[in-house]
Amino acid sequence: MDRRGLILCLVSVYCWSAVCSAFVVGGKDGLRLGQVPPLDRAEPGAARKLLGDVRGRALELAQSAEDKLAAAITAANAGSSAVYVLEEDVVLTKPLPWIEKNFSIKGGATCRAGSAPRRCFIDGAKKFQIFVAYMPCAVSIANLELRNALGGAAYLKSSAVDIDGCAFVNNTAEFGAALYMGLGGGKFNVRATSFVNNRATQNAGGAVFISAREGGEFASCVFRGNSAMTKGGAIAQFSGTRPFVISQSNFTGNSARGGGGALWITPNTPVVGDVFILGSSFVKNKAMGSMGGAIGLEARLKGHICGSTFSGNIGSRGGANLVLVGSTGDESLFVNFCPKRPNGILFKPDVRYVATIDSCIPCGPLPS
Repeated sequence: MDRRGLILCLVSVYCWSAVCSAFVVGGKDGLRLGQVPPLDRAEPGAARKLLGDVRGRALELAQSAEDKLAAAITAANAGSSAVYVLEEDVVLTKPLPWIEKNFSIKGGATCRAGSAPRRCFIDGAKKFQIFVAYMPCAVSIANLELRNALGGAAYLKSSAVDIDGCAFVNNTAEFGAALYMGLGGGKFNVRATSFVNNRATQNAGGAVFISAREGGEFASCVFRGNSAMTKGGAIAQFSGTRPFVISQSNFTGNSARGGGGALWITPNTPVVGDVFILGSSFVKNKAMGSMGGAIGLEARLKGHICGSTFSGNIGSRGGANLVLVGSTGDESLFVNFCPKRPNGILFKPDVRYVATIDSCIPCGPLPS
């Protein structure tokens, strides 16, 4: 057998392996085969190099969008610092690997709704969580839609979290169906992101659940149609040691059965960071069978509600807009309103246990 015949024979044998199907590549003009370099000019060892190159290319081509995403998480867990760019939609057929080290992902500009660009999506198929991280690490997500997750779209227990320009849609979990940020030292920043029709089926935080974090901000976000079985139809926060800020955000049509149709905040650390709600709107949120149609704040907090508006909210047991739950002694609740307090405030157990003022001075400048 001549040299060319030997090489072709080796390639033919190799094609019976599991990666053989990846030699065939789909294109607009139909299927094509990967090019093989001229072998009559090959150097010694060309067969081995050819097979190695073909195998690497074959594995790359064999990967679905789902496989590539899983491989990107695996690479990050092995120490890669690359930002993974998702260029096509993903519908999960199996769980993704857990995130164990710093991971960054952003959506590309290739997904279309007709001819118009749109966010690429990752769809949990109503069967799977999407991103899960238990270890302390940094997770960054940009320009993606995370939807139809079961058990939470982004369950980031101890991570520092940065989310920019995303959408969380139709996710379900026991709590924090879109975004769960549990015990951990990491800060969070969420910008220009929408949370739509997410449901906490057993507990608090229809879209977002936060517990004892350093602090962080939701800026220019939209929360619409989220619901919780207990408190905080859009957000439930068990506050941490650093300030929690909501700025220039809109809460519309969220609901909770246990109070705080849009937002409920409870102190959960010995030292409690201030709460700032700045330039935001609360419209047609509802506490079903409970109090605080828009917001519920509990004792030991210092809340600053500044330049925010309330309309059409319902607390079926009082406090159409807010319920302020005070206590005695050092556990009193302080809230300032700028320019003045809205109507529809319920004081628990009564007004003597809550300190409120109408003043814009405590609204800024914000602490870092």
